[in-house]
Order: sequence, then structure tokens, then C-alpha cells
Amino acid sequence: MKRQKLARDTKETTERVKRTYSSGYLTLVSIIQAIIFGYFIVTLGENFTDITPLKALISLSTFLVIIIIWNEYMIGSTTLRYIPRLTESSLPFLVGFTEFLIIFHIFSVLHLWFYSLAASTFVGFFSYLNVFSSAMKDPENGPIFQRLGNWPTMTEMFCYISTIIFIIFGVISYIYSLRINVHYLLVCIVILMQVAFFYRGIKYWELTIGKPQNRG
Repeated sequence: MKRQKLARDTKETTERVKRTYSSGYLTLVSIIQAIIFGYFIVTLGENFTDITPLKALISLSTFLVIIIIWNEYMIGSTTLRYIPRLTESSLPFLVGFTEFLIIFHIFSVLHLWFYSLAASTFVGFFSYLNVFSSAMKDPENGPIFQRLGNWPTMTEMFCYISTIIFIIFGVISYIYSLRINVHYLLVCIVILMQVAFFYRGIKYWELTIGKPQNRG
């Protein structure tokens, strides 16, 4: 009898943690992202007279970073249910810190902006590893991962490869610090990568919620 009661209490506690964690985590991320977005607007306002076509593209790319991070957290928090690790509490703050670095270096030298991007995708890589490994342990998420197939692995690899690419771009922009055409090319490639990742997020969301796919 005691064993059954203990099992029932444990199950109830687990379900309560799953329910409260999702909403609480998303609230925390929302607050951090709101602060980051506010800092982004203030930074643009303070440096408005220094905005060049290149800085405008860098600002656009930075804005896409904020959107993508919010979008990914929203998808993960609302679809996957699992028991979180205590280390997960630091991840939103680490992500927010890397976003701060990206925004801070918009009007700095370009290679530092690229290195900040690399730091963001590096933290993102470990965030995805942590979330997916935790969520896969919960049978409740089984149907979702069946629909996703290799998408979680592809997402992790995208972040890992992007980290390497951004570091390389940082080195290139440092070596060719006076070649503005090279800078334009590198930033445009980053924007294309971000658009591709955002589109991946759309397809990922459709698979997660089980939306029927168009087959032509």
C-alpha cells in the first residue's frame, strides 16, 4: 500500500514539475529576450548616425538572431515535456549573454561580431544536446521524435558547423579588414544561413505538431 502511494506521489510530482517547468522556463526566456531586444533598439538609436549599408546588414542579421532564438525556445518549451536538469537554469542566461555580445559588437570591428555569433551557436549546440537528450528519456515525447526523425541531429549539426564557419569568417574578416566587399559577402552568407535555419524551424514546427505535409 505504501509502495503504491509512493509511486502515485512520485508520478504526481513528476507531472507537476513538467507542467510548471514549461511555462516558467518560457517566462524566463521571454524576460531575457525582452531585455535583449530593448538593448538592441537602444544600441541602434545611440549609433544611428554611424549606420552604413554594411552595418544595416549586420543589424538585420542580429535582429534575426533574436527572432530565431525566441522561436526555438518557444517551440521547445511548448512541445517537449521532460524533467529538467538543474544545469538548464544557466542556459537562457548564457544565450542572453552571447546575444549581448553580438549586439555590443554591431558597431565594433567585424571579426568580434563573428566570434560573438560563434559563441551563440556554440551555446545553442549544447542547449539542443541537453534538451533532446532529456526529452528522449520521456516516453511521452516518443511520437514527436518519431515524426521528427533525423531533424534533431540535423539541428545540432547545423549549430556545430555554424560555429566553425563563424570562427573562420572572423579570421577572414580580420585578415581582410580593409576589403569591404569581402565583409559584405561574409555577412550576406550569414543572413542566408539564418534564413535557412528559420525555414528549418518552420518545417520542424509542422512535424512537431503533426501537421500534414504537402506531397504535391
